[in-house]
Amino acid sequence: MPEFIDKDGNVLGTTGTTADTLGLSTTNTESTAPLEAEIANGKIADIKAVGVSQVDRTDPA
Repeated sequence: MPEFIDKDGNVLGTTGTTADTLGLSTTNTESTAPLEAEIANGKIADIKAVGVSQVDRTDPA
């Protein structure tokens, strides 16, 4: 689950995303456009980074 982070490392809010067919030890770079409703602690303008706090994996077989 991506977290929106401010300059001090505080989490401003979170959002959900998916990455299909992403294998082990691989990365995926995407852009994100947060909504005001996803920011619980601050403003969109306060976002300095986006980090991933949780990953759920499913087996496509």
